[in-house]
Amino acid sequence: MWPTDANTEKIDFSESVYVPGSEANTLYHNAQKFASKAFNGIKDTVVQNDTTRTINCKSAFMIPVEELGDRGKGYVSFTLSVWCHNNYYRYSLTNLEHFPLTANGVIGGPLENEKAASGAVVFPTKYWNDQKAKCYYRIQTTIEQFKEAMKRPAEG
Repeated sequence: MWPTDANTEKIDFSESVYVPGSEANTLYHNAQKFASKAFNGIKDTVVQNDTTRTINCKSAFMIPVEELGDRGKGYVSFTLSVWCHNNYYRYSLTNLEHFPLTANGVIGGPLENEKAASGAVVFPTKYWNDQKAKCYYRIQTTIEQFKEAMKRPAEG
């Protein structure tokens, strides 16, 4: 289910998307607009490099484990990187890791983990797998929204 990078063995949703006839600057502008709308929370970080037409966004999905009450409140952090070129762009969504909101919360750790970092007794495997499935859906939705934003034509 999870796409992984063969070199790092980390989950990595990545793709090169060809957009024939597109200019790197147009694609970069579209990526900037998407990043400014999608990653505008106080803990979100967006780093843009106009020279290389790259954008790196660090953010998180709030994904609480309802069954664990307050201890189950947590989030999955991730990094979305975008590289824009003439006729195509490439993106990578990776570095997925579950963290608790509070000091006594459960810790999942990297989503590559079969079992949560807190252990299967404190963070049951069923709940950990449910959280990963919710995260998978959120990632797919984010990628779809991003790709839709990248389709916009140049503004005249």
